[in-house]
Amino acid sequence: MDGLILGINPCIAGLNYHDPSVCLLDSDHIVFSIEEERLNRIRHSSGMFPSLAVEECKRIAEKLERPITDIAVGFDPALCQRRNLDSKSNKPSLLDERTRMSLLLRKATGLYDANVFFYPHHKAHAASAANIIESDHAMCVVFDGTGELNAASIWEVKGNILTLIDSVDMPNSLGYFYAAATAYLGFRPWGEEGKLMALAPYGNYDKQIMHYLNSFFNFDSENLYDLSSIIGPCLHDGFALDIEKTTSTFEQIFHHPHRQPNTNLTSWHKNFAFCIQDCIEKTVLLYIEKWKNILKPNMICCAGGLFMNCKMNGFLRERLSPQNFFVQPVAGDAGTSIGAAILCSMDKGKNKFFIGLHELSLGIDYSDNQIEEVLDQYKLNYYKSNNIPKESACMIHEGNIVAWFQGKNELGCRSLGHRSILAAPTPYVISDSINNRIKHREEWRPFACSMLDDFAPDILIGYNQNNRPAYMIEAYHVNSNWYSRMEAVMHRADHTTRPQVVCKDESNKIYYNMLQCYYKLSGIPMVLNTSLNDKGQPIIQSPNEAVEFFINHDVDYMVIGNFIVCKNGNDRKLNS
Repeated sequence: MDGLILGINPCIAGLNYHDPSVCLLDSDHIVFSIEEERLNRIRHSSGMFPSLAVEECKRIAEKLERPITDIAVGFDPALCQRRNLDSKSNKPSLLDERTRMSLLLRKATGLYDANVFFYPHHKAHAASAANIIESDHAMCVVFDGTGELNAASIWEVKGNILTLIDSVDMPNSLGYFYAAATAYLGFRPWGEEGKLMALAPYGNYDKQIMHYLNSFFNFDSENLYDLSSIIGPCLHDGFALDIEKTTSTFEQIFHHPHRQPNTNLTSWHKNFAFCIQDCIEKTVLLYIEKWKNILKPNMICCAGGLFMNCKMNGFLRERLSPQNFFVQPVAGDAGTSIGAAILCSMDKGKNKFFIGLHELSLGIDYSDNQIEEVLDQYKLNYYKSNNIPKESACMIHEGNIVAWFQGKNELGCRSLGHRSILAAPTPYVISDSINNRIKHREEWRPFACSMLDDFAPDILIGYNQNNRPAYMIEAYHVNSNWYSRMEAVMHRADHTTRPQVVCKDESNKIYYNMLQCYYKLSGIPMVLNTSLNDKGQPIIQSPNEAVEFFINHDVDYMVIGNFIVCKNGNDRKLNS
């Protein structure tokens, strides 16, 4: 009997640092995958080993009566050593380092008999994307802050062979540059880069800002960018970025003080965000086009933390063929546990690997009995529904904000109809209400939506129904005849939306049916969908957490399993 593979992003002892996660792989399909933050309730869980997630994997393996025989890590300690050792003197040290880390991981996981395999960080990113799509010849593009040495890389994928074609090494890092720019704008780096992205469309081209940026970006040159002079002097040992030093460096470059957190955003700040985003988008596009013209792949797939930038992904898709462009929906470091497990499986003799990640609901499920026990414990006002899709659609159509908890939790930072807050997609005031009452976010940040796949080609400009469904990882421009019907889920400056396109054949049939019911009521084939959490919190995982959220936040109803929970004084029971 073949054993299971535990893919892991350890985030200790130099084996990466943030977003620890696990993936339990059985031959050619994912049994389970989750980020540690969902279990320990610490956002990003930087520097923490995914101990709770590993224990969950071991429980699942025991239930399946299958041993975990292999541990796969998307980070290579030997490559990390090369940061400080020259090639002539490092061979014994590299062997010792891998051995030391293997022992550490066996002890940390309690899997003392497991084989341990280490893979280059960018190769794990590439594998996580390339093996989700079916293609006999693909090109995978990786951009992030840094792996062991690389900050960007190109991989050619033929069959089960991933070949490194090109790399851009530290300290020339677009990811670190974007994080530094985020901090300069008064947002938290390594977590709030999305605020810079959302702010950018409110700005305009600024000739003076671009003059300064042109010292580092040259779109007419073979060397598209060189950020070494900014990033290099601001690195500690181990490639840790000194944010205070980068902020000071940015002040010297742009001759403008950094923004203090929670102060007003000026037109200069908005223009700065616009120019930074513009440079990032153009640079990544030109880098991809260069290697696309050389390799001539059938598919371009992307992974790495920089590809969490939905606006950039939309820009790239519009200029590349949508039929052959794909962004791994868990593009950040949490996805490397999947990539490492895939690489390990291929090394064990899998000739052609394709996991076809149609659903990201890969976490923990809860029965109605477990849910009802929690509802009774908290003495909540609830009832069991015979028609969850219809009743939920009615509540949303009446203008209510609904907490939604169904099935296994999603992997990644996007709510995809399993742990969501749902509302009508129009008018604008719906988004303002959710921001003020529940999410406590800036009003200029847009919400995403979930829409029925039959309507996506009409709503989303350039959407190809033959391509893979969207997972809120790419922005799409909206056809103008839909503006008035989805005001609450569009960016107010550029009329884009970050859609989840929901298909009938996916595992979350309750969610699809709810969208169908809402369409019949409203004539609008979508709802506002944002993650079930408050600002700065991980997405809700368990029924207990969902109930606590419901009690402490101003949502109108909660739909959890087959139960509908009402706030006191807000009784209802619809005819199902």
